[in-house]
Parts: sequence; C-alpha cells; structure tokens
Amino acid sequence: MRAKILTLIGLGILVAMPAAAGEWLVPAAAHADGAGGSVWRTDLVIRNAGATDAVVTVALLKQNRDNSAPAAEATVIVPARSTITEADAVAGLFGAQGAGALHVTSDVDDLNVSTRTYNQSAQGTYG
Repeated sequence: MRAKILTLIGLGILVAMPAAAGEWLVPAAAHADGAGGSVWRTDLVIRNAGATDAVVTVALLKQNRDNSAPAAEATVIVPARSTITEADAVAGLFGAQGAGALHVTSDVDDLNVSTRTYNQSAQGTYG
C-alpha cells in the first residue's frame, strides 16, 4: 500500500499515514538554513494509543542521494498510552543537517506519527 499524506496548508504540519502496518513516511523534515535568513526545523511527534510500549525506528533519508541504505537511524521507545516529541528531530536524533524524509517503523501499528516543520527566528516560530 502506498503512503497517504495529509498536509494542513499554512500550518506547516504533516501527518504521516501508515504506508503499511507499523510503517510511516514523513515526506519532508529539515535542520537547514534557507533563503532570506530562514532557519528550518522539524519536530517529530509519536503518539502510542496502544496498551504496550512501542519500539520505534526512525530512519533519515537525506535528499539528493541514494537511500537504499539510510543516512542514519535512531531507535526510541514510546511507552503505552503516551506521546513523545523529538524537537528538531534531524539534529536531535541524528546529529545531522540538511533536509530529507523520515521513514518510521515500529513493532506496534497503533501509532500516530506527525511532524511540524517551521522557521525558527528570534521573534518566535512560523509554520
């Protein structure tokens, strides 16, 4: 089954829908400087509605490269009936810069995976 992606225009929020049981694709994530002094960041939120802890693997698929082997992977545990937020996920989980996609897999398929990509400025965040 192909990934279904819902984008809330103007809010900078992407909700990744399951590509298969226990698999999600976030099509865009960044820790990168942009045009006009913009500073792009992506927060990753994973909600576990299930009754068991979830072992979640997040793979960074960097843009403009062969990602048959991910650039980096990180494993996080999401406790049962809990939510975790990985602020600035590209830098926080992988110590990386740039942009790409996130491939999220888990042993539990009762998860909700979403991101917020925004411009970080001295006045606050936008997006």
